[in-house]
Amino acid sequence: HGNAMTLGSLHDSGLPDTIANTVGADVITVEYPGYGVAPKVVGDRDTACSNNVATVISSARRHGASNIILMGRSLGTGIVLNAIAQHPRINNALSHVILLSGFSSVRDMCTSEWQKHVVRDRLVSKRNITCVAPTIGVSILHGTKDPLVPYAHAKVLHSARSGSTLHPIIDMTHTPNAQEM
Repeated sequence: HGNAMTLGSLHDSGLPDTIANTVGADVITVEYPGYGVAPKVVGDRDTACSNNVATVISSARRHGASNIILMGRSLGTGIVLNAIAQHPRINNALSHVILLSGFSSVRDMCTSEWQKHVVRDRLVSKRNITCVAPTIGVSILHGTKDPLVPYAHAKVLHSARSGSTLHPIIDMTHTPNAQEM
């Protein structure tokens, strides 16, 4: 899910149900540590969330899941790619990665040069996307009118990952409406 969302607000958005109903799949969602009902963690939340993603994928595999598609939206794209970079064995479980409204890095989101000097370069998606195994499909979906994460970030991700597919969603802003979903 995106920044400042909880699993509750994610489910209220309708996105998980839309995905499940459209493609006939089971959807498992992971909450960021410190959001909603997930307990806060001591230390790096990005790492903690990436570890949670790896744990969920491992558990799903142990319970017979196959054809696993890992999807991230907004901040979740950084977490998904960070999880793959930190836990390369995740690649063995995946058939596809979907990135919706993703960013190239947190530092790249800074709008002024002085911010870029102060902000830690974390969740570097343009680097981490290269950790996705070449046998795994990567789809990058992004609104052409996204005011929060400009469409240019999608182009950077697409350029960084050979064989990825870029799907511009014409006139979509940062959060897809029901029709765009």
